[in-house]
Amino acid sequence: MNRLLRMRREPRKKKTDLREVLHREQGKPSGANYLLNGFFNPQWLNKRSSLTSCKNDIKKLIEDISADLAAIRSSLDERYSVYAEEFYLKREMNLSHALAEANHIQEMDRKAEEERKAKEQAQKEREEAQKKSKRGSRSKKSRGKRKRKTLENIEIRHRKACLRLNMDKLPC
Repeated sequence: MNRLLRMRREPRKKKTDLREVLHREQGKPSGANYLLNGFFNPQWLNKRSSLTSCKNDIKKLIEDISADLAAIRSSLDERYSVYAEEFYLKREMNLSHALAEANHIQEMDRKAEEERKAKEQAQKEREEAQKKSKRGSRSKKSRGKRKRKTLENIEIRHRKACLRLNMDKLPC
């Protein structure tokens, strides 16, 4: 009976020891705060695996994660690296998938920016076309005014000529 209780206690004690190691390693400034359950290996609780080998595995795992996060930060802009880090830590622990996802989002942002610029350019062109059409309509109106003025001028000249000739009534 005592032996059975000891067998049940050993995995619990080992698990608490491993959790302490994980918390100590995560507290280092070079490492990030990782989710404990995200990479806790249940095989570490087996009797065959020693506590030192488990500690070494944990250290190596945290070093690998830190290296991957450093690669993400160095290869992407700040706003995309934040998304890639979140994707890496919460979804998959796969560097290439995180970078691909960040590049996909970056491409979508680039296309959205191009569309926005194209809309702005089209709007400017429409405004310029409206200005030109207003100018054109003004010139047509001014042509009409010119024609009226010339007709009036002709009429006035005609009246003056008739008065010079002492004509009371204008012929027409």
